Amino acid sequence: MKSDESGFILASADRSVPGQDAAPPDNAAATKPPSLAPASGRWRRILTLVIGYLLLYFGSFRAASLLEDQGGLIATLWYPPAGLTVFGMLAFGWAGVALDAVGNFLTLLLATKQGTPLLADHALSSLISALLHSAGYAAAILPLRHWVASAGLPLAQPAQIGLFLIAAVLGAMLETSISLARITLEAGINLARFNGLESGVFSPMQSVAMTWLVGDFIGIITLTPLLLVLLLPSLDDYLHPGRRNEAGWEAANVPGRMHPQILADTLILMMALLGIFSIPWSLGLSRHFPFATLLLLVPLAWITLRNGLSGAVLGTMVLSSGMVLLIALFGDSNYALEHQLVMIAIALTGLLLGSAVETRNQAQAALRVYTAQLEQQVAARTEALQLACQDMAFREHHQRALINAAPVGIAEFDAHGYCRYLNPIGCALTACDQEKAQGRHIFEFIHPDDRDHIEFIWHINSSYEEVRWLEFRLQGTNCWVSAHWINLFKAGQPFVGSIIIFVDDTERRRKDQQLWAKAHYDTLTGLPNRNLFWERLAQNLHRARRNRQNVAVLWIDLDGFKTVNDTLGHAAGDEVLQQVAHRLNGRMRDSDTIARMGGDEFAVILPGIGEFGAAEQVTADLTALLAEPFILKCGVGHISASIGIAMYPLHTENAETLVKYADTAMYAAKNAGKNQVAVWQPDI
Repeated sequence: MKSDESGFILASADRSVPGQDAAPPDNAAATKPPSLAPASGRWRRILTLVIGYLLLYFGSFRAASLLEDQGGLIATLWYPPAGLTVFGMLAFGWAGVALDAVGNFLTLLLATKQGTPLLADHALSSLISALLHSAGYAAAILPLRHWVASAGLPLAQPAQIGLFLIAAVLGAMLETSISLARITLEAGINLARFNGLESGVFSPMQSVAMTWLVGDFIGIITLTPLLLVLLLPSLDDYLHPGRRNEAGWEAANVPGRMHPQILADTLILMMALLGIFSIPWSLGLSRHFPFATLLLLVPLAWITLRNGLSGAVLGTMVLSSGMVLLIALFGDSNYALEHQLVMIAIALTGLLLGSAVETRNQAQAALRVYTAQLEQQVAARTEALQLACQDMAFREHHQRALINAAPVGIAEFDAHGYCRYLNPIGCALTACDQEKAQGRHIFEFIHPDDRDHIEFIWHINSSYEEVRWLEFRLQGTNCWVSAHWINLFKAGQPFVGSIIIFVDDTERRRKDQQLWAKAHYDTLTGLPNRNLFWERLAQNLHRARRNRQNVAVLWIDLDGFKTVNDTLGHAAGDEVLQQVAHRLNGRMRDSDTIARMGGDEFAVILPGIGEFGAAEQVTADLTALLAEPFILKCGVGHISASIGIAMYPLHTENAETLVKYADTAMYAAKNAGKNQVAVWQPDI
């Protein structure tokens, strides 16, 4: 019983409950192999099992014999020992074959009537019959045993049911064939004699064979499932105490446990069976309607749906045994074949429906376990996601705090230029709160005078990843800002937006403009000074050279300015210089440049001038304007102006030479009597 082939119980001891994993050991001690029970206790349980099996075998045989009528039909409605034989082989393997052979031999030997002659010959015949009986079933059942044993709960799958039924038919056919062959050989009768048909009915030997075959088949499909499902787990516990707990089984999930609900449902089924047989008999109706018992399929299906495979096999056994007893009670043995067909239909329905319900229950149990595992995984994943979200929220809050505290404006725009975010400093610089800034286009933040330039930058900058620096004015506050323009790209995707970081540059620009103005403008008159004059002259000469135009340079020196300073004071002189600048600006074009070169000297650049006549007309107007009296705070001042003219490119193409020629011409005009205009000539 200890070898691998010793039995189904040993092979299935480590099976786990469907849908439930084995419980892990709690400590290191739990991983040690269980201590072996004393040898005497183990053999005592084995001996008890052997004796119980033999008693059950003999008892089932005697119970069947008690129901036998004169024709032998009632006893052969089913043959319970065949079911016990198949159970023993499925449960114990070769040990079950040996048990069946011993049980069959002892049953045949004990069933021999006392006083029978040649008892030794009968014993030998019984031994041969027992061996052949066991061999016939073993050939069909043992190949099925390993597959059934490895599948966990026996007969819990429709495929198991199909193989079990095939093995049951084959086993019954082999045993019947072997028994008929043995009887034929012992009687010395030609087997062909019993295979003919007479008047369309089966010969006696064929009738016996059919009776044995169907009776054995019914006994197998009714008793074997009951023992496998309800008795096998208890035997497993009996032979291997504690092993089921070590394998991680829970009492609620152990198959074969009898529940009060199953017993109550079985009582209802027995009452239904009794009603099917007793009501027609009590009313004096015809009792020859065996197929009416098919109505019992309804309560059997109800019990199966409520209790699964355990309810199915118990209900099938109750119906089959009850039908045999009631048929014997009412003496209704004329329709044995019909009753057998009904019993087969009930058994097959119970087995198939029970396996389907058990499969559903296992699937539901597995689904519950999977759901619990999934819920645990979801809970763990949810917790991880919550922690990740909390960490992300903390980081976002931290970054948002840094951005909000940054002393610069930060704005984010999408690929189309619409604002996504504007930090508080940005809101202050643009005079726009965050709510109003959302969805506004970038051009709406730019001063109209700078909008064309920014629009141009926007279109050409969207395809570059480089950071671009630029300056512009804001619409709401007229503030000048210096901005760093950063484009955003994603891998494999085009331009997705931009971030602009800008700082207030108004004060710096104001100071720069003041410094530039001091460096390029005269503080007294507001006119360009010598530095700006030379820049403007270079620009105008470059433009004139490109456009082939003339440029005239006028050098102006005030006559009598020293007298005003000496007589009226330096404040009056400064006032005169300011009015001179005003009168010159009033006469010149916007494109002309009037510069104070120092003291009482002024210079004028006339770009795009025509011939000498145009320049002489300008100088004539200037001398006339400057000769008019100057109304001062301290009196009236009188001055005049001496003006020298030099032309580009007529006189020279060099800027310094051109100014030198104009200055030389001015001295010529002053020497000619002042308040004069002179054009540079080579002979001056």
